[in-house]
Amino acid sequence: MSHLESSLRSASPPPCCAWGPSPTAWGRIAAALALGLCIATSGQAAPAQTTKAFCEAHPTLDAPKPGGRPKDIAAIEGMSVHWRCMEGRAFVCDGGAADSGCRTMVPARTPSADIRDFCDDNPGTAFVPMAMLGNSATTWRCAGKTPTIIATQPLDARGFMKAMWIPLTLENGEANRHIDLPADPR
Repeated sequence: MSHLESSLRSASPPPCCAWGPSPTAWGRIAAALALGLCIATSGQAAPAQTTKAFCEAHPTLDAPKPGGRPKDIAAIEGMSVHWRCMEGRAFVCDGGAADSGCRTMVPARTPSADIRDFCDDNPGTAFVPMAMLGNSATTWRCAGKTPTIIATQPLDARGFMKAMWIPLTLENGEANRHIDLPADPR
């Protein structure tokens, strides 16, 4: 068991932030992040810089620099979990195996040259592989040699897949106690 896992398992949140046991490491990570948000609002002494305070000061920040990360976010450094500030709140995303689901997406519904070449070489394929999609919000199949859209994921105003980004705090400022980081839907 890593030091991070051990710390997260033994973490004891203040009463405002009680959460149930999570079956996944991502749940423990999200709970640790939510703990930092709760400490800032629970009347206890807040850390020098919490995620809540950071995102209030930087309402829209897509790629926070490592040096300026709040202490409660530093626990996830080096993992496929990404975070950003949107509308003054912190959101988290699990990049997944390809670590591409948290990046900005291309909303174009026109197949790229890679997708067209793949369908030329693999007619009738039911799904064009992720390696060919790149940052496309659209998934494709090959109808014969013709690329055909399967689905296009909705994007937020900044170009990120809406389904991938989960808020650490609810709109009323309370910690989100039901964080389940989804897999890349493409």
